[in-house]
Amino acid sequence: MNIENVPIRTIAEKHGTPGYVYSLEILRRFIGEIKKLAPVTRYAMKASSNVRVLQEILRHGIKIDAVSIYEVQRALKAGFAPEDICFTSDVFSNSWDVGFCLDNNIYCNCGTLGMLEEYGIARQKASKGLGQVSIRINPGEGAGHSKKTNT
Repeated sequence: MNIENVPIRTIAEKHGTPGYVYSLEILRRFIGEIKKLAPVTRYAMKASSNVRVLQEILRHGIKIDAVSIYEVQRALKAGFAPEDICFTSDVFSNSWDVGFCLDNNIYCNCGTLGMLEEYGIARQKASKGLGQVSIRINPGEGAGHSKKTNT
């Protein structure tokens, strides 16, 4: 079996196992298909936060949807501009998270009223930041580990 004409055994011998192998050819093909569907697309970083994958996505103008501050930081490190990153969550892990978003002009998509309230309080105290925020509405349908996190 090969990946982009390279035997998997060769990859394993060179890089060791276990490991992840990504095909840029396939990634680029899917990016092309996705870009045909909508003028603005976002990549859910929880799928993979591999810096090389992120840089390829960035090269094609796709934006980021991050669900943790770690993912936000990783996207910034990969070269994404703050305005191309959306932090989507049901909670801020701590006050540092919301402060980081405000200080770095990261757009926040709040999933709960509590999170929105926390954001508002932090925004009043912030010395800088645009304070851009949106609200994710949960219609009560879907799946999740509790009714508060139905998606």
